Amino acid sequence: MTDRFEELWKKQLEFNDTFFQKKLGKNTNELSLEEKVSWTKNHLLSIVKEAMEVLDEIPNWKEHRNEPSEFVLSNLTEEIIDVNKFAVGLAQLWGMTSTQYHHEYIRKSIVVEQRWNQEQELNLIDKNAKIVGIDIDGVLGEYEPWFLKFVKDVSGWKFDSINQLKHELGTKKHEELKSAYRQSGVKAKMPVRPGAIELTHKLKEMGYQIIILTARPYKKYTRIYPDTLEFLRSNDIKFDAIIWDEEKHLKIIHEFPNMKFMIEDTPKIADEVASEGYKVFVPTGPLNEKYALYDKNITRVDDLLTIIDLIKGE
Repeated sequence: MTDRFEELWKKQLEFNDTFFQKKLGKNTNELSLEEKVSWTKNHLLSIVKEAMEVLDEIPNWKEHRNEPSEFVLSNLTEEIIDVNKFAVGLAQLWGMTSTQYHHEYIRKSIVVEQRWNQEQELNLIDKNAKIVGIDIDGVLGEYEPWFLKFVKDVSGWKFDSINQLKHELGTKKHEELKSAYRQSGVKAKMPVRPGAIELTHKLKEMGYQIIILTARPYKKYTRIYPDTLEFLRSNDIKFDAIIWDEEKHLKIIHEFPNMKFMIEDTPKIADEVASEGYKVFVPTGPLNEKYALYDKNITRVDDLLTIIDLIKGE
């Protein structure tokens, strides 16, 4: 049987190519950036128009008016298809393949589901439950070596640490590389820190509610959200909810003032949380190897599973 999605994708692309050949003398994939921008505006306006025509086929959709009209389902169906044809055409305009479209549609569906669940989960978590906050980069995942590998793969530059990279290339270049890293999708494939998976499983067995903490800028780089979910789920890392916030540590303290402890590798954040009276475990890593511990609430650990021994009986 012919793949129905591939069939409609091919049909739409054939129409697009015919249309642009007659209009501009070129196929869809030959359009310039300026032409793509111009036709994107046209597609979006068409989508708005077709969406309004969907409304026109729904009887009495205006709450302040009661106009009797015959409901014709076939008309509604046709208008809905028109919206989708322009949406698919827009994706093809920007060079998206059917495989990419399918992949991104599934990824986005997971994100929408997670965001909806997130609102429910954070509200449902008992404020008096055994809460633990766990950072991702540098705690659950091997952020620094993975980022440096990305830099080497795309530029050929080899650095032993991020601090060395910043020193030799400067802050601006570091930020450019970090932006490229965030857009690349490789965050989803970041190696897991040894013991991280087992740690989350054991914490769940001990009755803890695990809240993942991250300051990743998912609003600026929208793919970060699904990449993060893919990292967590593909590695079977247990969690109950995620807090996305630049001030993630302050957010969890506000939401769950009875939090039992936090696992965080950034010294500044560890200090701020510990100063509020919370216990913080700091996994040893390249970015905190020279970190001097002054607060009695902070414990450095080389092995994540050491934390399980340290919290037994609490």
